Amino acid sequence: MAATYPASIRSFTTKVNIRDIIDETDANYLQEEVVAIETILGVTPSLSTSPSASGTFTGTATTFASVSARLANIETGIVADTHTQYLKKVDAAVTTASTSSGVVRNIYASTSTPTGGIDGDVWLKYS
Repeated sequence: MAATYPASIRSFTTKVNIRDIIDETDANYLQEEVVAIETILGVTPSLSTSPSASGTFTGTATTFASVSARLANIETGIVADTHTQYLKKVDAAVTTASTSSGVVRNIYASTSTPTGGIDGDVWLKYS
């Protein structure tokens, strides 16, 4: 019998020593489900993909081959994001917010005293 995951979650019955007979199908079901879980997670899902802004981001409803592939897509989307209405780390010191008039434009975080800038800039000095 094939694994039920990820389409559904298999139900198992609790076994009791001496009273229950353990059949090879009990172990085989467990092995099939473990392989199904490993397949859907993918290899090293905890490892970042080193995404690039030039990568291809899929922004539509998609069935990915694995959780690893889905996470890689999310990472690519974050790195390649060009929306200006959100705070986003651009380099070591500057994050960009909305460029609409009347709202914060840039947030600068620095250990030095702020100089220059344009209306809407916010400076945060830290030690």
